[in-house]
Amino acid sequence: VEYPQTGKYYSTITTISGTARDDPTATWTGLNASNRVTVEIKRQTAPQYLKNKITPPVWGAADGGEKLTIDAWDAGSSRWRISVSTDVWVEGEIYTITARANDNASNEEATFAANRVSNVGIDKSPASVTAVLPQDGKNYYSLPTLSGIASDNGPAGISEVRIAVRIVGSYFWNAAETAFDVTSDLNDPAVWHSTNTFNPWKYPKTGSLSLWADGGNYAMYVRALDAAGNLSAWTTNSFRLDWTSPTSRVNVPSNPAYSSAKLASISGTAEDTGGVGVKYVR
Repeated sequence: VEYPQTGKYYSTITTISGTARDDPTATWTGLNASNRVTVEIKRQTAPQYLKNKITPPVWGAADGGEKLTIDAWDAGSSRWRISVSTDVWVEGEIYTITARANDNASNEEATFAANRVSNVGIDKSPASVTAVLPQDGKNYYSLPTLSGIASDNGPAGISEVRIAVRIVGSYFWNAAETAFDVTSDLNDPAVWHSTNTFNPWKYPKTGSLSLWADGGNYAMYVRALDAAGNLSAWTTNSFRLDWTSPTSRVNVPSNPAYSSAKLASISGTAEDTGGVGVKYVR
């Protein structure tokens, strides 16, 4: 059995495939033309053995009816294939897939060899992901490490977290070139960058602060992929950078100013040129 690979999780399986041949070191009669390979699918939950390949699946005890015949055979490559209904595979279940070759002398292959058996799990649930930093709607005077939390809602576990950052309404971040120069959209794999550091996940490949704009408005998109290939929807946080201090001046009283009267008020101006705006004046 070559596919599905043993020890892995899948969201579903539509095809099982592998190779088969007769042993040339023995009396070689060749594979049985009408029954070259049979496949057995066994689950942990009783009844354990799959009886058919179509919808709805029928499960029963191991009484000999569990041997499913293949759908296709390629003599040139000695490859076989069997199609199976997606209704066979249930979230959280573990399955053992066993292939047996049959020759023209009515010899059926033993199943002790590891490559004749594939143990797989099913996980149909997408992962969940949260962006913690930068916080949505916040302003920063320096760029924090992009980070957050990711967890899988099924048994497969998180495989990677994908991050995309763009200047709002403009270019996406290009980690390879350390620049904002990718003109595309979120459907393009080129805008996404991955990290396999989880809980918290972190993405430090953001270059120096000089590559980001003072007063810049940015959006970060995050999604998670689990080991079964389930990809979550993306979540978005928007943030701004501003590392230039605002300026202020006193207009009243003027400088120098001398007066015997009490001042009715003190006033002036304050501005944050190119920044995110003045919050208050002290």
